[in-house]
Amino acid sequence: MGMAILVIGGGVFIGRHLVQEAVRRGHRVTVLNRGLSTGPLPPGVTWLRGDRADGFDAVRSTRWDTVVDTCAYQPAQVERSARELDCGVYALISTISVYRDFSAPTPVTAPTVPARRTGLLDGASYGELKAGCEAALTAARGSGRSLVVRPGLVAGPHDVSSRRRYGSPARPSPTHLHYDRFAGRFPYWPWRFARGGDVVLPGTPDDPFQVLDVRDLAEWTTDLVEDGTTGVFNAVGPQSTWGALARACARRGLGRPVWVPEDSLVAAGVAPHTGLPMWAPAGTGTAWFSRVPAGARPAAKRSLDETVGSVADWLDEAAPDPEQFLGGGEIDMTTERLLLEGARTGAATGTGDTR
Repeated sequence: MGMAILVIGGGVFIGRHLVQEAVRRGHRVTVLNRGLSTGPLPPGVTWLRGDRADGFDAVRSTRWDTVVDTCAYQPAQVERSARELDCGVYALISTISVYRDFSAPTPVTAPTVPARRTGLLDGASYGELKAGCEAALTAARGSGRSLVVRPGLVAGPHDVSSRRRYGSPARPSPTHLHYDRFAGRFPYWPWRFARGGDVVLPGTPDDPFQVLDVRDLAEWTTDLVEDGTTGVFNAVGPQSTWGALARACARRGLGRPVWVPEDSLVAAGVAPHTGLPMWAPAGTGTAWFSRVPAGARPAAKRSLDETVGSVADWLDEAAPDPEQFLGGGEIDMTTERLLLEGARTGAATGTGDTR
């Protein structure tokens, strides 16, 4: 008959795939969210519209085998839901951003950032608030009845993760992410290669890169839920390279990679993380690409080629308008042309070198 699973959130990217996977396995799934970003839900899913800030009257009387919380950003949210909801295991989707330092390998026992109990949700506070959410869950339920999943960079179909804004353009929110544009993070690269021509790539082909397919994350998390597993786990992909990403994208597009040294990117004013999505100058800003081990239960199964292919297929089907696709921070055509001209004079590794 399957398990009774309540998913808080469940409408966007990771939550969407988790719901689909649980339904595919025959579980009875109820989704509770505000209905602002919810995509089509699979047949048989019970959808309840509600804001967690208003309480859990609609689901409090039900005994759940598992609650999967995909959208907690404030510790008070977790403290309330973990105490009010009757469930066997409470699973919290957290983040590797809780780790304090990526200069050394960061297993789940590595030090974390200070746990913040409250504050405005933004890029600087995100990791500390998530650490606070983890602490609130442990305080409410103990480690024996809770599951904490710390994903790294996740990619795959329906990836709208990087169009998120903290709050809305007009009004920041302390509790919610606001999705206002498509703005692909990982999807930028298959999209850019599909446009053809020379494509600016950061650094060298050997620079580290680590990504987990969202479908692997959904399947792996559902495995943990079905097993009644508790504890803390990293959910990261295999350690790879930017060259491997370029090769995978080039196989699906017409683009030719041109490797531009990081100092040239910095000098040209290319913004970290957004100017070239997922890139930042070498150091702690990028160390998480290679410093987070999978641990005892690796989540990854699909290859980088499979992930790129699935994103490319999704983009072909969705056919996004470039004006909606881009987030506004990517390099403009003039900057791209200047970087490519510099590369052709010998400042970069060279056109077409994916190694």
